[in-house]
Amino acid sequence: LDYLLHDYNNRGAELFNSFDALWTIFIAAAADQNTGQKYCIIDALDECDLESQEILLQQFHETFLSQDAPSNIRILVTSRPYSKIREYLEEFTNKNLASFSQAKQDVDRCIKERVADLAKKKKYTDKVKQQVSDILREKAEGTFLWVGLACEELKDVPSKNAIQVLQTMPKGLYSLYERLLDTALEQDMTEADIVRHILSLVAVSVRPLSVLELCEACQLYQDEEDIDTRIRFTRDQVASCRLIIIIEGGKVLLLHQSVKDYLVRADPSSFINELEAHANIAYRCVNILIEQLYSKEQSHVHFLSYATEEWVNHARMAQSRFEVRDSEAEFFRVNSPSREYWIE
Repeated sequence: LDYLLHDYNNRGAELFNSFDALWTIFIAAAADQNTGQKYCIIDALDECDLESQEILLQQFHETFLSQDAPSNIRILVTSRPYSKIREYLEEFTNKNLASFSQAKQDVDRCIKERVADLAKKKKYTDKVKQQVSDILREKAEGTFLWVGLACEELKDVPSKNAIQVLQTMPKGLYSLYERLLDTALEQDMTEADIVRHILSLVAVSVRPLSVLELCEACQLYQDEEDIDTRIRFTRDQVASCRLIIIIEGGKVLLLHQSVKDYLVRADPSSFINELEAHANIAYRCVNILIEQLYSKEQSHVHFLSYATEEWVNHARMAQSRFEVRDSEAEFFRVNSPSREYWIE
């Protein structure tokens, strides 16, 4: 704390806005020979935004490949092997975790525990239990997430159909996501459109949204005055997205970073056009700001805070897909009172 307090006393809260300053403090504290060996774990570097990845990777190079690199700190970084990350880290000692026999044993242990739980709840016979285990082991390809998704699907399947359902599940995460997505969209057109809207918004939102924020952002159940009912209905809509998104701690989240990779992948058949998704959220944010201008009910609009803080970011990330339409023209005029109101 001594290293941090010295700079904090000089710079105050501004200190926490400077990565360079915080990194300098971190390295100084780590290099202190009086405090012994230190270990730092950075898990899932690939799930950081690209800018943060670049900053961290550059600092790793500058700090730990130099002649005066601190000798009493060890950093463990885990990440999926994306080419940019691999290029930076290949100069350091690295290991492919999937190559360790222990990893396979851990997946086998996970399968054993999940199947035992299913067998107890669904009354599997020993034969069904063994077949379920064998199919999971074959199709999971060493992926915990695949096992988890498949077992979640089996929770709603009678034991007599468990083998058939598992056999129809494809290998590989993307193939499984596609299967789950197809199932989620096998509803009437209105419900399918809501699923698309929810997934698009959650995939590109700048921060996780609460259930009520999502409800307002997607304009769901606007005629329902009771907030608890709106939240309950919105939770049901999230559940209809078939595990691709989840609710955790009151926030609506993608199940895993790989879900976003799948939804917005650079492929003509991708489910979401990322630029269009950002443009749509930007329009929704701006329209809420226009609607709520001088409103006495602002405190009841839970998405308002997000709209105020993030509309600029979404408009910027939408690039040329965001164009000023007639309905938003006044908001974007020079010295617009409605825009200045929210900036202030």
